[in-house]
Amino acid sequence: MMMNRRTFARGLTAAIGTIAIGGLAQAQTVELAQNSCQAIGQRVASQNGATLVSAKQEGSVCRVVILKPGSGGSRPRRETIDVAM
Repeated sequence: MMMNRRTFARGLTAAIGTIAIGGLAQAQTVELAQNSCQAIGQRVASQNGATLVSAKQEGSVCRVVILKPGSGGSRPRRETIDVAM
């Protein structure tokens, strides 16, 4: 069966549209997970009376780094906490 240029172009456009939509959905999922990890980090920091340094998703774990105030005027302590997502 011969395919004319118009039919080929429609098929190609549909395929590219499907790829673009699939990539967008994946990008949104990654962004939502990162936002969730950031929210988890903020919650952990507030529960510990600390300052959030970073919150990054690594696989199924959110790695949260916080600074806890030191006692008696000493330096703040850096603590890394892994939270399962």
